[in-house]
Amino acid sequence: VEGFNCERCKPGFFNLDSDNPRGCIPCFCFGHSSVCSNAIGYSTYKITSTFQTGKENWHAEQRDGSEISIRWIPETQEISIISDTPFPIYFSAPGKFLGNQILSYGQNLSFSFRVDKRDTRLSAEDIILEGAGLRVSVPLIAQGNSYPSENTLKYSFRLHEATDYPW
Repeated sequence: VEGFNCERCKPGFFNLDSDNPRGCIPCFCFGHSSVCSNAIGYSTYKITSTFQTGKENWHAEQRDGSEISIRWIPETQEISIISDTPFPIYFSAPGKFLGNQILSYGQNLSFSFRVDKRDTRLSAEDIILEGAGLRVSVPLIAQGNSYPSENTLKYSFRLHEATDYPW
């Protein structure tokens, strides 16, 4: 970004965004131009789950696809999993999060999370996004996120292909 108040993108960049740690996105015109802008009609749209009225069609499963029961806690408006298995368990998002999510590019995937045990094992595939024959994953602590604890922590993952966002 540039300008006295950091109010504009440098040449070769576009889409000034206060939520973007870099401020702007580099042009991706394959070397044909360094002048770029958002596509006409481009907008951002947030998809959320608040758990005010239930589980909102979230599911949980093990790597082999076997389903794990999810519990809804109305007092705290959250969902939880109770399991003794040492194997990873994944939340599976409902339909509104699936399909063509091109408008999510550059946005953040954010959620709050806690564990009951400090000895939680992390892997390179804690967060998995897949579709259209592609699969990308990151560990829970990627992009500067904290190691999980008994306290609820907010996790945020920028949906961007930059090398410091290891998708």
